This record gives sequence, structure tokens and C-alpha cells, in this order.
Amino acid sequence: IAVSRLAITGREKMLLRREDIEVANRFLVDDSENEILSSLSVTDLTLILSMVHLEKRVELKEYNFEMVYFQIEKFIKATEYKAAVRKNVAFKSFENLLSLHVLEPCRKVSKRNRVALPKHFRMVRLQIAPDLIISGIKDGTVSCPTSLKQWISIVTA
Repeated sequence: IAVSRLAITGREKMLLRREDIEVANRFLVDDSENEILSSLSVTDLTLILSMVHLEKRVELKEYNFEMVYFQIEKFIKATEYKAAVRKNVAFKSFENLLSLHVLEPCRKVSKRNRVALPKHFRMVRLQIAPDLIISGIKDGTVSCPTSLKQWISIVTA
């Protein structure tokens, strides 16, 4: 991408600038994140939108499964969202997001702490920028049910 930009600009001295590489990197990263987002299930997207809600409205950068699921329950009660998400299914989806590195643990869990802190309460951080998720849903790059699109519009209002 950065090299093809040189051909377009027609510069006499064909040199790559730092800006060219940064722009190319941004395109590659955004594309791979959009590809990941577009491959996720509705349950995965529901969890991610709950995290976006926590980051945008509550201004939390770290959260655990219980906090995320609580936001989903509030959303289901406040709207007419028909697809209720069972907690055990949502947790499997949460683990899937961890394995895809969409979520990252905030701290390494030592063997000693692993017994003391259940998986539901381990803090994680979203690795995809909330603004990229929001724009992907709004522009149709990421397909999701209308009710989830409405939820995202509430978050960004």
C-alpha cells in the first residue's frame, strides 16, 4: 500500500515517508479488525457492544464478564430485544473473544490467583477501538440485527 502510493504521487525522488507507512499500517490494521468483526456471531457482537457501552457511557476501560453480562441484561429489559442471551452461552462467547484476541486479560493470572479468582471475574480489555466497532456497524461493514444497531445509536447519542 505504501509503495503503491509512491507511484500515484509521481514524486521525482521515490522515497517512502513515515506518513506513508503509517497510513498503510492503518489500512491493514483496520481491515483485519473489520474482518474479525464481520466473522463474529450475534452473541459475540452483543458482548462487544456491551463493552463499547461500558467504555463510552460508563467510561470503564477494564471490565469482567459479569459486568458485561449485566449490561446485556439491562439492555434486554429496557428494549424489546427478543434474542435473550443465556449466561452460559454468553460466557462461551466471551471465551471465544479471548481466544481470538479481541479481548486481552489485564493482568497475567498466576497459578496461585487462578484458584482464588473465577474466570467470570477476571478483568479484560477490548483490543479493537470502540470507534472502529461503531463505524463498522453504522456503515454496514459489520452486519448485526437492527436492535443491536439501535443500541449502538443510544451509546453514541
